[in-house]
Amino acid sequence: MNKKWIFLIFFLILAFIAFYFYHKTTTAPSLQLQNLQVSDLNAQTFDWNSVKGKKTLLCFGASWCVDCRKELQKLVKLSNNELKELQIIVVSDEPIEKIMAYKQKYNYPFTFLKLQQPFSELGIYSIPTNYLLNEDGIVVKEHTGDFAWEDVSTRQHLLTLMEK
Repeated sequence: MNKKWIFLIFFLILAFIAFYFYHKTTTAPSLQLQNLQVSDLNAQTFDWNSVKGKKTLLCFGASWCVDCRKELQKLVKLSNNELKELQIIVVSDEPIEKIMAYKQKYNYPFTFLKLQQPFSELGIYSIPTNYLLNEDGIVVKEHTGDFAWEDVSTRQHLLTLMEK
């Protein structure tokens, strides 16, 4: 076989593998919230029906994630004014003790939940991964990475998506 063909085949295989991993880490999986096994920081099972009636940001993240921390710090600044009608829930697959220490260290006012399985079992390979839920508890937007909440037009667009 010609060296050019071998190089071309090798290049195409490499490109396919790169595309696969890029897509895997930049696409938020579809989730069925009722199927997620989560508990609050008191190890009590969380009832997903409790999010109904409220616009909700569901943020999958971890204490070691710098981008997660940056997003939560932006949300703290905005939560008392521009985002006061938004319920923010942070979900981590870390041990409850670690989640509690993280919440206390940064004095986050959000609800934190412990996921009972690793993120990878849900198809989450990149954090933060965010989900916007409308008042009916239906996911209206999935996004890998943080949202640009500090941008007024983006913030208004995201809040509008959550309208019934």
